[in-house]
Amino acid sequence: MVRMPATERVLLLTPRFPVAGSADRSGLTAYARNAAAGLREAGATVEILAFAEPDRSLARRTEVDGVVVHRAHLGWVRFASRIAPNLVTGHRLLGEVRRTMAGRPFLAVEVPNIEGIGWAIARAVPNGWLRMHTPHWEGFATGAPPSQHQDRFVRRLDRYTARRMAHLITHSDAHAAAMRRECQLEDRLIHVVPHGVPDPGLRAEGAVAPGRILAIGPLHPRKGTDLLLKAFGRVAHLNQRATLVLVGRIDDARVAEQLDRLRHASPAMAARIETPGQLPEADLEAEWARAALVVAASRYESFGLVPVEAMARGVPVISSDIPSLAEIGGGATTLFHTGDASDLAEAMMLVLDSSSRRNSMSVAGRARFESLYTLRRMAEQMLRTFIHGRTSVGTGLGHQQLTGRLGAGTGHRPKQ
Repeated sequence: MVRMPATERVLLLTPRFPVAGSADRSGLTAYARNAAAGLREAGATVEILAFAEPDRSLARRTEVDGVVVHRAHLGWVRFASRIAPNLVTGHRLLGEVRRTMAGRPFLAVEVPNIEGIGWAIARAVPNGWLRMHTPHWEGFATGAPPSQHQDRFVRRLDRYTARRMAHLITHSDAHAAAMRRECQLEDRLIHVVPHGVPDPGLRAEGAVAPGRILAIGPLHPRKGTDLLLKAFGRVAHLNQRATLVLVGRIDDARVAEQLDRLRHASPAMAARIETPGQLPEADLEAEWARAALVVAASRYESFGLVPVEAMARGVPVISSDIPSLAEIGGGATTLFHTGDASDLAEAMMLVLDSSSRRNSMSVAGRARFESLYTLRRMAEQMLRTFIHGRTSVGTGLGHQQLTGRLGAGTGHRPKQ
């Protein structure tokens, strides 16, 4: 791995930073944890500002695995103002950032695009980077316009922040293109650095439970849980060993009703659908080991953490054919038509019924993880991108030096 001078300091902002063994599986917190680990391994000094910690008993400043973590309690965005959410919290967040930096030099200050909270940082921090996750306003994933005042305001704030932040970064070309359209960014450069994950190693094949289908994430239509339940109802009649494990909190009343209907259909069906809720890391690892395949049925994702984690373990992946998941899989996963429960059921039967297909998917997925989605690759690309961003405003290393030290990076610009 390329080693960086410890003087290169990066500040990552995140709503929460999980403690060891946590069941917190949100993409935002997983990204912060993984990016911090990779950057630290690359030799950078990493600090975290967790700005919306719900647990006020946590120390305001602590160290987690060599990373300094600052914790703040800004209150949540909905309580800041019913008329203009995040105007007040944006100012308060900027104050926390300034106190955290305390006159020390930082290579980059990276802010997530969570409900426009970084707008004040975009105005005041010249080395600010906006990390573009999926926007949080209701309707983005389905293409529907925001229907409530708060969502409309947050959308405007998101767009303002994206246009004003010095640098933009995200984790897939597909999402970069989507955010360019959504935020009307025209020819702005959006840097693309895929999300890396820790290497868990291949799971032991002897632990796999035949027919065990795993899905991880909030149980919500955006994640395609409704499609998966409908598809599993068909698969269960054709494959008597098929079971479905849904790891995550139930986030939608319609999904809860659908689950109840399936379970009440017959005692046998009820026994074949497990909903353990959110699981701590050790229990989740046991589920990874037992899974015959993993399904990611999302209607929209900016990246797709679960498929990458599955490929790292050699678990076959079935996913919707949305652009980001197709980009991540790159032929190593089996795709179904987004929103089509019948096509998803056929894909699950195809993979469950063929051990040779599962084996080839396992090998291809692991190879793709090793080449594209390791923590090392993510950290090196992040540092290269951050340093290049600094040179673009006239300081630091020249571009040729940078490319030689850290390798080529990627960026998204609109097609001509």
